[in-house]
Amino acid sequence: ELSGEETRAGGPIADLFPDCTVMFADVEGFTAWSSVREPSQVFTLLESIYAAFDKVAARRGVFKVETVGDCYVAVSGLP
Repeated sequence: ELSGEETRAGGPIADLFPDCTVMFADVEGFTAWSSVREPSQVFTLLESIYAAFDKVAARRGVFKVETVGDCYVAVSGLP
């Protein structure tokens, strides 16, 4: 963890984790597709995609950071 002094002094503002992977999964064409669908259809699709990602993440020890719209963000290789 860095103190405010380190960041003000021009030192590093983050730690390095060379074995870390960050995944951003975005559904191609989602905005156009969802604009002509009922909200329930959009919700059902996203719910099924995220549930599948969550199952794989749990099996592989991947941490889900967040979901934003149709984007799923996950990370692995962090302590």
